[in-house]
Amino acid sequence: MPTFSNRLWRLHAQTFGVLICCAGAVLASLLFQNSRWKGSVPILFLALIAVVALRCGMVAGTWGTCVASAIFAAFLFPPIGSLSVADADQRLNLAWFLVGGLAISFLFGTTRDGVEHNKKPSSTR
Repeated sequence: MPTFSNRLWRLHAQTFGVLICCAGAVLASLLFQNSRWKGSVPILFLALIAVVALRCGMVAGTWGTCVASAIFAAFLFPPIGSLSVADADQRLNLAWFLVGGLAISFLFGTTRDGVEHNKKPSSTR
């Protein structure tokens, strides 16, 4: 059974992972706001989601994906400052980002016990 300090450390790691996703999404939104490549930013951002899920866990990857998609909707795509996205292609990119980010988080993330999700339990024979 995990001790209190292990649970507290895991909570800090998850919070740190979500903050990394927030900071990366804000930075990417500011850098690519006037770029013609801004439609590809959420799809390329999946690499950061994969790293966060590997290092900080499934929960951090999942929450980081959700928060980053809201930041992209509000600050990257017009109308700026609103969660609504006017362009249908950019809405589709955000939808694929959400699906991909959640899938990556569940595939690469660890559970709350610290065990990888996709590993089979070893037999005791």
